[in-house]
Amino acid sequence: MNPRSVDELIHLYHAVLRMMQRPTLQDWLALDITLAQMKMLLLLFHERSLPVSEAAQALGVSAPTASQQIDRLVQAGLVQRIESSLDRRYTLVSLTSAGEQLISNLRQGQKEHVGQWIESLGSDERQQLCMALEVLVRLLTPANDETKQDQ
Repeated sequence: MNPRSVDELIHLYHAVLRMMQRPTLQDWLALDITLAQMKMLLLLFHERSLPVSEAAQALGVSAPTASQQIDRLVQAGLVQRIESSLDRRYTLVSLTSAGEQLISNLRQGQKEHVGQWIESLGSDERQQLCMALEVLVRLLTPANDETKQDQ
């Protein structure tokens, strides 16, 4: 096997991403939320709950902008505000069960398709894919990152 150029590997990587996203594209396009709101949902999915100010900082927006996004997501039933019993000025935001379900459904759809593709591989191909993915994980994981890897 000949070594591949960086450009060719990047092209293959993008081709794989496009093909992996194609089966769930309609599910994503059917969502009636903005990209900024989706970013907020994904942030809350990964962080579980955050103060509004930390959510704003993580997304690179002002606290009032984040608060407006959260208000719309609260109205849609996807996010909830939880006031501290000790300090009413301290409010956490988190996904509601509907918000959790939405993100889980989108992720599950992709997982099912990837599982079908992997099942169609022969043993040697699975081994090669596993080795290649292990290299990617090693390259993309910071040395001090102790976070749980996504399933």
